[in-house]
Amino acid sequence: FGYVSGGTIKNVHIDSGNVEVNTISKTAYAGGLIEASLSLSAFSQNALVLLPTMFLITIGGIGFLVLFDIPKLFKGKKLLFHTKVVLLVTSIIIFGGAILFGIFEWNNANSIGNMSFGNKILNCLFFSITPRTAGFFTINPTNLSSASLILTDIIMFIGGSPTSTAGGIKTTTFFILLLVLIKNVNFKGDIVIRKRRIKQRTIHKAAKILCLHVVLVLISTISICAIEGLRADVVLFETISAISTVGLSLNLTTTLGVVSKFIVCILMFIGRVGAITITLALGASENNVEQKIEYTDSKIVVG
Repeated sequence: FGYVSGGTIKNVHIDSGNVEVNTISKTAYAGGLIEASLSLSAFSQNALVLLPTMFLITIGGIGFLVLFDIPKLFKGKKLLFHTKVVLLVTSIIIFGGAILFGIFEWNNANSIGNMSFGNKILNCLFFSITPRTAGFFTINPTNLSSASLILTDIIMFIGGSPTSTAGGIKTTTFFILLLVLIKNVNFKGDIVIRKRRIKQRTIHKAAKILCLHVVLVLISTISICAIEGLRADVVLFETISAISTVGLSLNLTTTLGVVSKFIVCILMFIGRVGAITITLALGASENNVEQKIEYTDSKIVVG
């Protein structure tokens, strides 16, 4: 397989079996199928490789419900509200993240500082897309600035969309939580946006998902820091990557002890099973009779 780098043709041997596996890996968000120390570093300035990869990652992250709904546009039908939300949030994360990565890394010689203008734009887009649980990288995360690592944490934490192969709290959950911050709920506890009502039950579910992820990440990060005596920012990157099933690493996981690796494995399992499944399991024991009874208000001061 040949690719162009700085005007010179360089050859990289990739057999057809690996190409098929890595194509599936991109769509299924299984970024750990190629050598972790290299990933797509050899193609950091090759648009013919990176553009299809970004397309496959994006398609794999928007969800089957959206993929089946988009063809309605060609039949003159309206898209589902869910589809509009997913496409809006996904676009904001991708392009907003790319702009921020460009601001943070533009002059960083360890990452994209020495690249041409076009390749800088290409890699900024790739940085913004791949943390949504794909796990590929063109520049090793250890070479990114602290600001870029924090931004990567945020993108990994949000993840992809429901019914997709991605992890994270999901784009729709993030959207609902933002609405809670900027809009007031009505007397029924619902949120109304563009003449659409988001039920109180959906809002509570989004809050549960957020709280579960935050609690698990914090407990795991503190535990690993206490056991291994490591810096919190590095461990935080690993735990968010694990629970969001990303696969990105700051070369820390392989050096952890047995107990810490077990914690990371638990996070990956929970992230793959899905927070929604766990929240449903936690709420399965609720008494339906109690839900029909209106009790006296308990006044608690918050904020």
